[in-house]
Amino acid sequence: MVRRKVERMGMPQVTNIFLALFIFLFLSIYSFSIDKYSLNYKNQLRQIQIYNPFEIEVNEETTFFIMNDGEELFDKNSSWNNKSWEIDKKLESASNEITNKNIIIVTIDSIKNGNSIIDETRRYIEFFPDEVINEFPNGFRKFAYTRIKNLHKGYYKLFIVNDVIPFVERKYNISLNENNLGIIGASMGALAALNIAIEYPDLFGYVGAISTHWIGIKPIEYATLPLRKSIKGDKKTFHAIKNYIQKNTYKLKGKKLYFDYGTLGLDQNYDIPQTEINKLFDLNNINYKSTKFENHDHEASFFGKRFIGVISYLKN
Repeated sequence: MVRRKVERMGMPQVTNIFLALFIFLFLSIYSFSIDKYSLNYKNQLRQIQIYNPFEIEVNEETTFFIMNDGEELFDKNSSWNNKSWEIDKKLESASNEITNKNIIIVTIDSIKNGNSIIDETRRYIEFFPDEVINEFPNGFRKFAYTRIKNLHKGYYKLFIVNDVIPFVERKYNISLNENNLGIIGASMGALAALNIAIEYPDLFGYVGAISTHWIGIKPIEYATLPLRKSIKGDKKTFHAIKNYIQKNTYKLKGKKLYFDYGTLGLDQNYDIPQTEINKLFDLNNINYKSTKFENHDHEASFFGKRFIGVISYLKN
């Protein structure tokens, strides 16, 4: 007679099976909380993602935050530099810190696709405010920006206003306006966020600007941007940006603004310009918060570390 050896599973094995099952079910449910859509943009499809972090029932009181550079916000594998904000993980771990969870995140992929050496230059000029060009004195800088900007003139703002926002309104059967809509970005995405809020003050009531790239780039730096490891910026570009904001501070009245920057890498150039912008806001009684983060660099993982602070300030 052959005796079979019967092995019984011990408690550790049973526990591991149940744990694996729980993780599988959690990830299955979780994966449905980020919905992806492709919208037509200049005869090309551009991806947006809608993220409901706390699985709330959407209503007219829900605050929607549009976020630039969507490809960097969730998964590092979709990012051009293999780094990510990981906003989904940040919101999950900070659930107890956010008292008002009635929020939806809408992300828009940047014009970068990771396949072209000119991606960074295309993103820069797309996010650069058209209106700032008018603040340049006549000369080569104004001529160069005008010629290059004509390739993308106003399309990103129009895509958000004419395509993304109506799509979200139809999906949830709501109306978006300055009472329930904000916009968040980092670096050039932060400058674009502020610009869009200024140009459409009836639509946006909240602005989150992380490591705002106030200093622009010199024309020679723009021409060689894909090959550069660092840039020094351009004081004349900052003065043009500042003049534009100064002329439009009245459009920021009654809104809630958040700014921050670090002290390492490109961020070390932002201290003086951010201080000047803060003074401008103080003179005009603008409701804002500005914070400097020591030893924070200019890249996605650091932006992600500050993300919860942005949401908490703007929404709570």
